[in-house]
Amino acid sequence: WLDMVSLFPENSWNGRSNGLRPEVMEAVAALNPAFIRFPGGDFVEGYTAGTYPVWHESAGPLAERRNFWNIWSYGSTNGMGFHEYLLMCEDLKAEPVYVINSGVTSQSRRPRYENIRTMDVLVQDALHAIGYANDSTDTEWGAMRAKAGHDKPFGLKYIEVGSDNHGYEYERRFDLFKKAINAAYPDVTVISSCPTTGKRRSEWSDSHCYATEDFLLSQANRFDTDGYSRKTSPLFIGEFSAAGSEVPGSMRNALVEAAFLIGVENGQDKVRRLAYAPLLGNANFPFQREPALLYNGLDLLATPAYHMLNLFWNNRGDEVLKTNVTCYQRPQIIPGRAGIELFDNFYEFRDVKINHIPVDGGQILSGDWKINQGELSVVPNRWNNILLGDSSAYNYDFSASFRRVKGSGNLQFRVRDNGKPGLQNDYIGVTVGHGDVEFYRQSGGVRDTLCAPFSYPLQTGEWYAIQLICTHETIQLWINNELLREVNLHPIPAILASTAYDEARQLLLLKVVNTTRHAEKTRLEIDGGTIDNTAQIIQISGEPEAVNTFENPDLIIPREETVVFPLGGPKVYSFPPNSVTLMMLKVN
Repeated sequence: WLDMVSLFPENSWNGRSNGLRPEVMEAVAALNPAFIRFPGGDFVEGYTAGTYPVWHESAGPLAERRNFWNIWSYGSTNGMGFHEYLLMCEDLKAEPVYVINSGVTSQSRRPRYENIRTMDVLVQDALHAIGYANDSTDTEWGAMRAKAGHDKPFGLKYIEVGSDNHGYEYERRFDLFKKAINAAYPDVTVISSCPTTGKRRSEWSDSHCYATEDFLLSQANRFDTDGYSRKTSPLFIGEFSAAGSEVPGSMRNALVEAAFLIGVENGQDKVRRLAYAPLLGNANFPFQREPALLYNGLDLLATPAYHMLNLFWNNRGDEVLKTNVTCYQRPQIIPGRAGIELFDNFYEFRDVKINHIPVDGGQILSGDWKINQGELSVVPNRWNNILLGDSSAYNYDFSASFRRVKGSGNLQFRVRDNGKPGLQNDYIGVTVGHGDVEFYRQSGGVRDTLCAPFSYPLQTGEWYAIQLICTHETIQLWINNELLREVNLHPIPAILASTAYDEARQLLLLKVVNTTRHAEKTRLEIDGGTIDNTAQIIQISGEPEAVNTFENPDLIIPREETVVFPLGGPKVYSFPPNSVTLMMLKVN
C-alpha cells in the first residue's frame, strides 16, 4: 500500500517542507555563496535519453516525480528537484545558475545527439523552466509555481546549456537555445559549456578546472590581462578543485587550490564566476574527488579546503588592487613516462627509442599493440594508448619515426606522463596530423598551451622523425632533425598574493599563499595610502599531509592573531610553511 516514503527531520533548514539538513546548510550558508550552479555537471548530460534530469519531472507533488538511473550508476528520486534548488538559492541569497541538457549526452562516453530537427522539444522545455522560475502567476508556468507555494518569481538570470559538451554538433544545438532564450527572456545570461565564437559567441563560457597539485601551483598567471585571449567569452569556472592528490582532502590540497584562486582574483576581468566542486559528499560512499564538506548520518566535517574557501569567499572585497610579489621561483620538474596515443586512425612506428635505446616493452592502456626492438605495430580501433620507459624519469630523449597509413585523425606523442586515469592524468603532449602542431601540458581537464600552434601538414605514406628532449624544466621538439620549438614549464612561486579593498570596512584584504615547507620572511610595501600599524590575521597552516577526520575534526582550522608593526619602520611578517593567510590592514 505504500508507494513512496520520504523521511525528514522535524526541523529542516529554514523550516521548509521537503527541506534540507540544518547543520549542512548552515555550513554552506557560512560560505556566503554568490551563486549556486545546479543540478550538476555530468549529471545533466546523461548517457542515454532518460538518464538525465528534466525540470518538470522534478517539480510538483513529491510522490508524482519520476525517478531515473543517472550517469553515476545510482537511482535519483528527484526528491531534491528544480523547485527545491530555487528555494535553496533564495534562502542563501545566492543567484541560481540552472544547467540543462543540450541535446548531447556525455561526450566522454559514446555520445547521443538529439536530432537537430526535433530539438524544439528541448528548447521549449528550457523556456518553460525559465517561465516556472520567472513568469507571473497568470501564466501556465507561473501558476504551477504558485501552486507549489511560491507566488513571487524566483528571478532566474543565468542558464547554462550542457556541461563538458563541445564541438560543432554541440555549437549547432547551443545556438538554438541561445536564440530562443534571448528572444523570450533577454535578461537571462546564456552560458555555453565551451568557448564559442562568431555569431554563436556566448555571454560566458564554462571552463572546468580539475588539475593536479603542481599544475595548479604554477598557474597563478593563467588569467593575466595580457596573457589571455579576449576573442573568447569571459570565463565561468563552473567546476574547480585539485585532482589526483596522494592525500585527498589534505592541507596540501587546500593550499594549491588557494594558489589557483589567487590567480583568479588577480584576473577578475576574465573570470566572472567560480564554483568549487564537489562541495558536499556522503562519507559512507566513494567519490572521485574529495568534497569540501563531508557528512554521515550524524556528523558534519569541514576539510581544510572548506576553511580556505570560507576565508576567500567571505573576504572578496570591492576592488582588486595591483599586487607585485618578488620571490624566488622553483623550477617545475615532473617525472613520467613517454607515450603514444592515436584515435580512430592508422599509423606505423619504427625506431622508437628512449635515450637512443630501442624500446622493447611498455604498458598498454588501450588497443592492441605489438613491440619488438623499437618496432611498434597497432591494430586500428577507437582508442590506442601505450606508455613506454621509466615512470620516475624526467630527463630523457624520446624519439620515433612514424607515418600515416590512413585516416585524418590526430597522433599524439607524450613525455612525462604520470600514467594516472581520467582527471588525475598529467603529461606534456605534442599533437600532429591535422595540419597544425600543438605543444601543451594537459593536467586533468585543463590544457596549458606551451606555445602557439604552428603549421606542419603531414603527407600520408611519408615517414617523419620526431624527437622530444626533456632537460629539467625545458622540453625541446624536433621533427626531421629540425628544432621547431623549445619551451619551459611554468615555475612554482614561493609566495603568491592578491589584494582587494573592502570599502565598507575600509580594509586592505591581503591574501598570501606560502607554497614552501619553510617560513617566508616578507616585507610589505604599500603605495598610494597609509595604513594602521596593527593588522588582523586569519591563517590556515599545517603539515601538507594533514587531514581533518570525524575523530579529529579540528586538526586544520583557521587561527587568528593580531600583529603590531613598528611605527615608522618596515612592515615585516614571516608567513608560516604551507600556509594560507588573510591579513586585514586598516586604511587611514
